[in-house]
Order: sequence, then C-alpha cells, then structure tokens
Amino acid sequence: MAQKQQQQQQNDREELDKEKQHKRKMSLINEYSIGTRYYYDHWNYYSENQAKLKIESTSIIRGSHYANLKAEMIQSNAITIEEWLLLELYCKVLFESNKCKKLKCDILKSDGHGVDIHYGFQQGDGMHLEHIISIYIYCNFPDIKRRFNRHLNDNKYSNFGRLLRETVEGFGISVFH
Repeated sequence: MAQKQQQQQQNDREELDKEKQHKRKMSLINEYSIGTRYYYDHWNYYSENQAKLKIESTSIIRGSHYANLKAEMIQSNAITIEEWLLLELYCKVLFESNKCKKLKCDILKSDGHGVDIHYGFQQGDGMHLEHIISIYIYCNFPDIKRRFNRHLNDNKYSNFGRLLRETVEGFGISVFH
C-alpha cells in the first residue's frame, strides 16, 4: 500500500512539473506575442490555403493601399521625402555591411511556417534593402510604429507589415530554440 502511495505521489509530482513547464512555455509565447496574426495576400500560399489552414478571412490583409514601402511612408505623411532619402542612404550603408550580408534566410531553422514556400524565400537568400528599412523604421520611429499598430487589420500599411513579418520570420532567430 505504501509503495502505491509513493508511486502516486511521484506521478503527481511529475504531472505538476509538466504543468509548470507548459505554463512557462505559454508565458514566454504570450510575452513575445504581438497578438493577432495577420496574413498578406501578397503571399499567395495563405490566400490559396485559407480553409485548410483555418485562417479567418478577417486575418488576411487584401491588397496594398500604396505601391511600395517608400510610397506608403511618404504618401501617408508618415515621413517627408527628405527624411526618406536620409533613411534610405543610412540603411544602404547598413545593408552593405558585413553583418547584414551574413543575414541569410535559413529555411531549415524556420518555426514551421515554411518561409521557403510561404514567403517566396529560398535557402541562403539575403535580405532586401526594404527589409532593413522596415526594421529601422519600426525600431527608431515611434510615431510610425504607433500609426502602424492602429492599422494592423487594414491595408494602409500593408507593405510595412509584410516586410516586418518577412524580416522577423525569414531572417530572425527563434527565442524558443
């Protein structure tokens, strides 16, 4: 009888440990999550497989209000043309740096989203200048970041959002590995 109680206590402890590990993992996921995941119809995979992937239609951003990131930033009055030219020049310097040239898409380390298929990257692809510019804007222009966050579910800043997501998921490093 005592042996059964000890075994049960051991099983209970193991279950509690598993539950604690799960809670810790979920806490990390929530800590690094920005909320609703949006998909851009620029990536055909998600539009074509919406039902299979169980993606709600409200989570797919359709079309772009502006032709590209530059037009999006200037025509929406987020920055002036002069600011864009300085930003672009600075980011070109970053883009040509050795550190940036080492940033390559590694589809083998992807987090299961299949960046090679879903975003059109191939193993070893380098970042584009627009990726560098989008991350630089997000990190250094708090007003634009706030404006973008207010428009997450529409296409006003869809180029910006798409480029940010490609940069993070295609070239970033998972905090869980």
